[in-house]
Amino acid sequence: MFNQNMRCMKNVMIDFKPWALYLGMFLLVFTAAGCSDDDDAVITPVPTGTFALTADDYTVSDNTITLESITVGQTTWLTAVHASGAGTSDFIADPVRLQEGTNTNVQLVFNDNEITDAEEGHEIILRLYADNGTTSGSWDASDQALSATETIIVLAEAQDTQAFADFDTDGNGTLDADEVRATYQNDFTTWDADEDGGLNSEEFYNTTFTNTDADKDGVISEEEWDSGFGGMFGAWSDDDFATFDTNSDGSLSSDEWNAVFSESDWFITYDADEDTVITEDEWDAGLFGDWDLNANDLIEENEFDFYRPYVLTW
Repeated sequence: MFNQNMRCMKNVMIDFKPWALYLGMFLLVFTAAGCSDDDDAVITPVPTGTFALTADDYTVSDNTITLESITVGQTTWLTAVHASGAGTSDFIADPVRLQEGTNTNVQLVFNDNEITDAEEGHEIILRLYADNGTTSGSWDASDQALSATETIIVLAEAQDTQAFADFDTDGNGTLDADEVRATYQNDFTTWDADEDGGLNSEEFYNTTFTNTDADKDGVISEEEWDSGFGGMFGAWSDDDFATFDTNSDGSLSSDEWNAVFSESDWFITYDADEDTVITEDEWDAGLFGDWDLNANDLIEENEFDFYRPYVLTW
């Protein structure tokens, strides 16, 4: 470096006349800077990755999540951590390389039993890392984490293995009312917000909305609507999602949900004693009636198969 600066200084040697002193000093500083060896420095680009993913854009099968669409602003790595390890690099899936632009049907394969052994509603955080290009075709620790993340919920439908025979305790090929109660989770005391022992109409519709909102994002997607229509409220509404979605945003808010059923007989039918609250027994009886499609006071296996996937998210 010393010799290099000396060579640079030779380029600016002039006769030091008084009128040229300041000009010489300026040239000396300018030339020394131009002769620096910093031209070889690596400039790390600012990550430009964007993450376009909504809760309805993925499916779960065994230990793999398939993401319908992810858009990124540069070559990027996608991986995941448990929500409890949000600030760590404890990956639970091997990073998958994404190309700049829109990537479709991206499969993220998780480590053994990371999903299949997870509890219902288990949260997983998807995370992007900018590819700095130092290694060819593989993620390394120098790849920079982006701020873009997405939390998804692994639903119990991907994990549940209980079948009709498990609930048919007397082995007669049908489920009676007591056996049916065992096929779904009943959080009645939680749903009963005012703790009066029953659900008023507001609590009833809040509960049915929450149960239908499988990914718990505060709105009902068309996929969730279709599942709920088959699994619970098909007798109380037309299957006309687009009409009910009054602001055409692709989902139903709680207000839109309530508007759908405000003119229906859903609540008053469940409220068998007409006292304006639905007790736990009335709730169970109402569900049984909705699921007993042939109205023979028993649930056959085909009726069980109809509603069972829906109630797994409760």
